[in-house]
Amino acid sequence: EINGNGAYVRGPGACGEAGPEGYVGVGVLARGRSGVVLRGLRVQGFSAGLWAENGRGSVIEECDFSDNYHNPEHGWGDGERQGGVILTNMHESGLLKCRGNRVWNGLDMRGCNDNRVVASDFSHCSNVGLRLWNSSRNTFQNNDFSYGLRIAPGEVHARDSTGVLIESGSNDNRLIGNDVTHGGDGIFIRPLNGWVSTGNIFIENDCSYANNNGIESWSPGNVFIRNRANHCSYGFWLGGSDRTVLRDNEASFNGLEDGFHNAPEPDFGHGGIVIVNGTGYHTVIEDNLCQGNNGGGIVFRGDLGTRGGAWRMQHLIVQGNRLEGNRWGIFARFADDIFFSNNRFTENEENLFMEDVTGVTRGLEAEERWSEPGVAIEGPDRVEAGSAVLLRAVIVGADQRRGTIRYRWRIGDQVYEGAMISLSFPEPGFNRVSLTVDDGVYAGMAFKEIYATESDDPFCEGPRPAWIARLDSEAGFPPLVQAGARSVVGAHSVEVKVAEHPGGAIRLELPLDGMDLSGAEACAFWLSSVNAVQAGYYGAGPILGLESAKGALAYSPHRDGDPVNLLSLGGMPYPEARDGWVYVEIPLAGSSAWRRRELRAGERTAVLRDGLVFETRDCGIATTGDTAMTAVGDQLFMAVRDEDRLYRSSDGVEWEACRAPGADLGSTGGGWENGALAAVAGPGESPVLVMRRRAPEGADVYRYVLYDIGTDRWRWTPVRATAGVAYAGMGDLLFGIAHAVGGNYGGPLCRARLSGGAEQDARSVPSGLGGVTESAWWFSRAAQLAVVGEHLYGIKNDWVTPAPEGDATGDRLFRILPGDYVASEFSGTDPWAEESWTARETPVTDLGALPFEVGQGSTLVPLPPQWCPGLGPAGGLWIGAGNSPSNHEGWGAASDRFCIYSLDAQRVVLDGRLPSETGAGTSAVFWNGRVVIKRGGGVFEEERDDLWFVRPVQAGEKVPEPGDGVDLERIDRLSIELPSRGGDDVTIWVDGLHFRKAR
Repeated sequence: EINGNGAYVRGPGACGEAGPEGYVGVGVLARGRSGVVLRGLRVQGFSAGLWAENGRGSVIEECDFSDNYHNPEHGWGDGERQGGVILTNMHESGLLKCRGNRVWNGLDMRGCNDNRVVASDFSHCSNVGLRLWNSSRNTFQNNDFSYGLRIAPGEVHARDSTGVLIESGSNDNRLIGNDVTHGGDGIFIRPLNGWVSTGNIFIENDCSYANNNGIESWSPGNVFIRNRANHCSYGFWLGGSDRTVLRDNEASFNGLEDGFHNAPEPDFGHGGIVIVNGTGYHTVIEDNLCQGNNGGGIVFRGDLGTRGGAWRMQHLIVQGNRLEGNRWGIFARFADDIFFSNNRFTENEENLFMEDVTGVTRGLEAEERWSEPGVAIEGPDRVEAGSAVLLRAVIVGADQRRGTIRYRWRIGDQVYEGAMISLSFPEPGFNRVSLTVDDGVYAGMAFKEIYATESDDPFCEGPRPAWIARLDSEAGFPPLVQAGARSVVGAHSVEVKVAEHPGGAIRLELPLDGMDLSGAEACAFWLSSVNAVQAGYYGAGPILGLESAKGALAYSPHRDGDPVNLLSLGGMPYPEARDGWVYVEIPLAGSSAWRRRELRAGERTAVLRDGLVFETRDCGIATTGDTAMTAVGDQLFMAVRDEDRLYRSSDGVEWEACRAPGADLGSTGGGWENGALAAVAGPGESPVLVMRRRAPEGADVYRYVLYDIGTDRWRWTPVRATAGVAYAGMGDLLFGIAHAVGGNYGGPLCRARLSGGAEQDARSVPSGLGGVTESAWWFSRAAQLAVVGEHLYGIKNDWVTPAPEGDATGDRLFRILPGDYVASEFSGTDPWAEESWTARETPVTDLGALPFEVGQGSTLVPLPPQWCPGLGPAGGLWIGAGNSPSNHEGWGAASDRFCIYSLDAQRVVLDGRLPSETGAGTSAVFWNGRVVIKRGGGVFEEERDDLWFVRPVQAGEKVPEPGDGVDLERIDRLSIELPSRGGDDVTIWVDGLHFRKAR
């Protein structure tokens, strides 16, 4: 026991003059200690005031951990675990009347269970007041977590700073009576890695005056009672929060013009209780007050982009709410199975707006409010596919005098009535069961998740599975394979644990010893995962491999023609998969949903696709991030951002490193992304290469740099560089694109004359683009430029994913006449001051929609006349999708999409597929009659060193096509591969794997 009696422990940052880097070390360290009692200390000036790990039964009382690491100027991102109190694997302990102000994280708990935090003050933090990561059954009562806020004047989104941040399996916590006002968000339940936090109960917390959302949750199964979320941009933002209960809360005066009103939705503006952009199945909204919101009092909406086609809002009870003075009392679109009753509407501009809402039931009006009937569902949650199932509704707590109980069930698209139903699930898979019961006035609900399985499980049962696991990377710990207690078929599953996954593919392997699968129709199994890595799964996955002496068959999942990862947030087939199981059934003949690829043993040469020959060569340059390529004469050049290197080759196989940029320019590092390498005319018209680099004078200052091919030397130019992607040279002019720069800063289309003595490049706003008009101005890292004759061609993406149909999409091809370029006017000294710019527009010719979305890793390559069938005397353009579909930033799954556009016909003449997926880090150039493609992956993904050399097939040439040579008669090994980014633990379960014959 330590009683400091108010004594100070001061660290290096206590003087407050050294800046964030001055906070180092730990004030109080407790490692592997239990039963510690700490009272009356004041600790300041350290990276962390208190750091405790691996203990239990400790008490921290009346201690002050303020003025430790603090960084209000930090950009986006969570940063390191620093600040006031940092706890790891601490259990059954208490914090009472403690303080941690003006720190990064006030109280940061990771893997901490069964603790109590009472009457403490962790307010005015530059990141979060309270952060929970995989911490459960804790109680937080009467604490101050207000002003969890990091925002600059004029900034919008507060960089994800928040009062309380809950994530990654933090379950069954209780937050009662806390002050969480004036945060970026108030309370934020954030499953960025797909690992949800459920069972938490929030009672009487005040989350008002949040810059963004008073309470934001993307996790299911939480309860909110008598909380306040007023005067925010949104009160409750609950997309992706199935199984939620909201009772007796206040969500008022949100989105007001004279208050916070960030990120309005296009159809309703702002709102009090809002469930959009993610599902809200099985949600109860009752007895809440939603008053004076600049939008909807209560809003729920299915998928907006597909008008409910991708998913619909389903199974909601909305009763007993007071809706006063809103633009809409209730605003509902694309929803099914909604129960409305006794909602009181007063002075709304419109009381109830509904579009495409089905299965509506209305209760009778009643002056009295009594308890709704409670209900539970009796029946199994695991059944054998095809067998009969009996489900029974059990009523609890109903006042039978109120009226006859009505029952409404929904299972899939079928609706049933009655207290008991009998049915069967003919196919294996997941089934959502919804039940609403009402007494004629008020309603209650129950729900159930039923997995229909096939009993055959020859490969996953038993205490010692025959499986092994491998990683792409040799770094890190070897995976642990064991029998998993969590199962959906039988008693066991196969469980694979990867501690501190270094990144890359996780590969599970099962020996099959020459098994004959020629009579099998499909391989089926169940899959579940907890991946602690943020946005962990990427690309296509799971990838099934079947290997034999002849070669291998690989099956990768696709959706709407593009690769998808069934365990990623955007790829899961249903939201319950986040904390449940995904059923995987792969037809061994392949299908549109499961692309089948073949690799013959010993072969890494040529393959014929879409009339083009793809030759694969290893270049010896392994990359994970951005690359850029260009050609000068007979030489190829490739820039690699992660290594800050430039390479050259005369044959595309043997590559040598050029002089490193840092050798001449210093180690400030490259500041470029997709395709930012071009050749321009240098002194005496000899070409030089141009790139962008972070300048020595500031973290956000970039300048163009030149590489002299003849002397192998680099030099700075005086020109400040805005463009960071999509370089194209015309004489001594360089054109490029600035990611996310609008007309308020001069525009995204940049031009620089590098020998003209200008201090910065020019900027302009392209005009005349079609498609999604509201994002026509938007150019991201998905954009590319290419020179053909006297014209500049370009591609861009838009703000909408999935892309609208047909010509409505903003993913487009366009043409610019460089002589038409009109530079925006700049007056001032700071190029990032909006008041210094007067936007001017450069006219462009819109050439129509692309056949796919483009993203990071897109490519645009000029093709010569008659290079392939469909191209005429004007030639064409090779367009690679990169990440597709992608969001507005260009991020998405790696894709195999490409197309060829004819400049004569002014249309796409080939919509093709690459031999495999490639995403961020892809680059391409035309060289010696071939399109040369550096295959990409993406930051934190597996390294790839292969190039594709693409040419048209010659008359009479014999080139193998996909599908030749490999059969299923003697399979020696099965593999399941899941690519994941690294940095934290990953656990995967596989269950019920079997090969199914034709039904």
